[in-house]
Amino acid sequence: MVHSAIGWLYLSHQIGYADKSIDCDYLNLVDNCRFYYRDVGLANYFLTNSGAKPHMIKGVLCENFVYLNLLERLTEHEIARATPWFGTYERTSGELDFYCRSLLDYRNYGLEVKAGNNAARTANELLEAGKLDYIYNLKDTYGARDGKKLAVPNYLAGRISFSLGA
Repeated sequence: MVHSAIGWLYLSHQIGYADKSIDCDYLNLVDNCRFYYRDVGLANYFLTNSGAKPHMIKGVLCENFVYLNLLERLTEHEIARATPWFGTYERTSGELDFYCRSLLDYRNYGLEVKAGNNAARTANELLEAGKLDYIYNLKDTYGARDGKKLAVPNYLAGRISFSLGA
């Protein structure tokens, strides 16, 4: 029953999938590992009625917002693949919210989405290990740049560039 319900939600475009990129390697992927709502209002409704705490709801909605933006970037052929990816770092068992391989400059971008102003530990470790070329920290901020790390307000996710290395 659960698989049938998930299948129906997917076919009716209520949810979409994200693939897992192991060690942020665009050649080492596992399909359909996580799903996201395709409608942020519907996500808010289900999360609110499930009894989730407000800070958790805000985090999920922020991540869903970025997922929807990445879907648009896929159709515009800015980033690789047919579905967005999230990344893992096997050495530390860490996880990156989104990993993108640019089709504009062929660089690897990590996107860490935070509802608050927390640090992105796994993203920084992946950058130091050379698995990422740039990091976008999408969070509550006015914006800043520190070398290959860029802090961007969540609501400006649609304006981030995947051609920083060009």
